[in-house]
Amino acid sequence: IGLIEKKLKNRIQWKGLDVSRPGDADDSVATLQADIENLSMDERSLDERIREMQERLREMSEDENNQRWLFVTEDDIKGLPCFQNETLIAIKAPHGTTLEVP
Repeated sequence: IGLIEKKLKNRIQWKGLDVSRPGDADDSVATLQADIENLSMDERSLDERIREMQERLREMSEDENNQRWLFVTEDDIKGLPCFQNETLIAIKAPHGTTLEVP
């Protein structure tokens, strides 16, 4: 952003702001504030979309008509990159069951 300048391998010089052009700093601040406001609006929009998708997923999973489709196959899991060349053990157990693997 032009505030420092590297002079040598281990030497950095502070340049600071150019006080001969004070209007530029004000313009930069205004631009950055506008960018922050735009990014905040984008973030709020994305948060709302995430909330909506979570709600839709919850509604779909609670719908009795969808219960028979709520499963994954061995091939679905094996196809995930994070499980490539890994040992995978699937266990069906009641809620709250704990499993210790030495």
